[in-house]
Amino acid sequence: MIVEKIKPDEVYSLKLVTGEEIVARLVEDGNGYYKIFKPLVLSVTAQGAAMTPFLFTAEIEGNINVPKTAVIALALTEKQTAGQYTKGTANLTISNPTTNPPRII
Repeated sequence: MIVEKIKPDEVYSLKLVTGEEIVARLVEDGNGYYKIFKPLVLSVTAQGAAMTPFLFTAEIEGNINVPKTAVIALALTEKQTAGQYTKGTANLTISNPTTNPPRII
């Protein structure tokens, strides 16, 4: 899909000049940079395609800026992949069984 207008909070695919493909939620289309949230890179594994951390040695809990000069293509991520990205990066809250025991009906 050709991107005519950037929509913040949508999941985008960015192709970098290094050849990496990043999937991330776009937070801001800044002046000279894209601010992205929880970027994952598309990797090929023995089991097929997978999304892995963009930076393995960094704790990315917030946003990072990617210079626009490092991006050669930007497009909305197709729906199935965007759904997998959202599911994989969502903050899950697991209830404590001692404070919220399951109810048996």
